[in-house]
Amino acid sequence: MRKALLTLIIALCGTAVTSAQIPGHFGVRLSATVTNPAGKHNDLNTGAGFDAGVVYQLPLVKKFYVEPGLMFYYTGMSNELPVDKDGSAFDASVRNFGLAIPVNVGYNFNLLPNLQLSAFTGPRFNFNISAKQYYSPNFSVPAPDAFNLFNTGFKKFDMQWGFGVGFTVAQNYFIGVSGDVAVTPLQNFGNKNQHIKVYRNTFAITLGYNF
Repeated sequence: MRKALLTLIIALCGTAVTSAQIPGHFGVRLSATVTNPAGKHNDLNTGAGFDAGVVYQLPLVKKFYVEPGLMFYYTGMSNELPVDKDGSAFDASVRNFGLAIPVNVGYNFNLLPNLQLSAFTGPRFNFNISAKQYYSPNFSVPAPDAFNLFNTGFKKFDMQWGFGVGFTVAQNYFIGVSGDVAVTPLQNFGNKNQHIKVYRNTFAITLGYNF
C-alpha cells in the first residue's frame, strides 16, 4: 500500500511540474460526505464524514480537463445490531480515516461570463490509514477497547468511480455535488456460509476555492 501511495503522489506531483507552462490552477476543497455501505451480510448503517484537500485542474483540448487531487477523509458508521460480549450488549460504531487520490476528467461549459458549469468523472483511490470499531458503555459495565478492523477483513485499499457536476462563480468559488460508487470491496471476510462483503458508496456536497 505504501509503495502504491508513493507512486500515485509522485505521479500527481509530476503532472503539476510538467504542466507548469500550461494555464492550469490549484484549488482547495472541503466536502460534507454521506457514506452508504452496501453488500452481502452488511451490518453497517449509513454514516457521515468529510473530505478536505487540494486539486489541480490541468486543461487538455478545447474545454476538457484532467483534475487529480489529494484528500484526507473521515467517515463514521454505526453497527446495525448491538455487539454482544460476555453477556453484555454494546452499541458500536466504525470510524475510518485515510488519504484519497481522485483523478477526474471533465468538461467545462461557459453559462455566463462569471458562471461556469463542469461535469466530471473518474476513479478515486482510497488508502485507509485507520479503521476501528468503538463500543458505547452500557449501564452495568464499561465498554471494551476499540477493535482494529484490519484484523477482520477491512481493506487498506479500496477503489471507487465518481460522477459529479460543479459550478464555478467568478473563476474562484466552487460548489459541487458528486457520488462515488464502489469498484472494489471495503471489507471482505468470512467463510462460505457467512461471507461478509461490504462496499463503500459515497455522496458529497463540496465547497472550494480556486487560485
